This record gives sequence, structure tokens and C-alpha cells, in this order.
Amino acid sequence: MLVPPSIKREARAYAVVMIKKSGLLKEDLAIDIDYGINAEMALNSGSEIYMCSATAGPVI
Repeated sequence: MLVPPSIKREARAYAVVMIKKSGLLKEDLAIDIDYGINAEMALNSGSEIYMCSATAGPVI
């Protein structure tokens, strides 16, 4: 199993995998959202990828 490193603290390794596996990099304009305990969002604007992360809720 390969676990990619985090890109700073805002993007966890599974968010990087989400971007790669979802096809976000192949589109000119696309958004990926991972909503769980934390919410990560990635926006591909064609020339740059913007990411943000926020606390989304408590553990159930």
C-alpha cells in the first residue's frame, strides 16, 4: 500500500488520492468534495488547483 504524504496541513493524503482517482486532473473545470469528519474541497480551474479543508462535524 502506498500512502501519499500530505500537502501542508490543509490536504490530507486521502484528499490527494480523491483528486487523482476522481479524474479531477483530466477536466478543465471540476470540483471534488469529500465530506466526513473533516470536509476537503478541491477546485480545478484549468491552470491551478485550489484546496481547502474545514471541520465538518463530530464523530458519531
